[in-house]
Amino acid sequence: MLVTVQQLKSFLGKSENDQDALLTLIAEGVSATIERALGETVIATASVTEVVKGNGYATISVSQRIRTVVSVTEVDAALTSSDYRIQAPRNLERVSNGLSISWAHGDVTVVYMPGYTAVPHDLRHAALVQSAFEYAQTKDGGNRIGLSSNAPGGEGESVSYLTHDLLPEVQRIVANRRVW
Repeated sequence: MLVTVQQLKSFLGKSENDQDALLTLIAEGVSATIERALGETVIATASVTEVVKGNGYATISVSQRIRTVVSVTEVDAALTSSDYRIQAPRNLERVSNGLSISWAHGDVTVVYMPGYTAVPHDLRHAALVQSAFEYAQTKDGGNRIGLSSNAPGGEGESVSYLTHDLLPEVQRIVANRRVW
């Protein structure tokens, strides 16, 4: 999860434990929604194995952000960590004696841990803001289902409702973190 129940309770100003199950469900759902919007796992607990085609260039790309590399095999030959280096979030550069060289044409098997070592502060903040909004939609949180704003007017009031999954602030944070 991008945010713990304790962090969410602190953000909401709650100290009781009677809503921990509800807050856990909300935090898990929000975390999954943000990760889906990012297109990647933020904190992975298992390694990923990908087979990519060596392209004759110095750099190959995998589908997720590389936290650490477990192993790389180039056309049946196991490489050591001095034979490649992580470039940008999803790329591996082939090197020899510190200089870029081309990957061989053929299958390159990369086993790696995706994601980050810790949840980045902006993603944690996004999860807190979105979770607080989701909580406000519940009966215990005020029963504001879909309500975005409620402003009194001269002859009545103006009410706005949200029609998308993530709040605009959260969408901006996700967009800034997304790697294509």
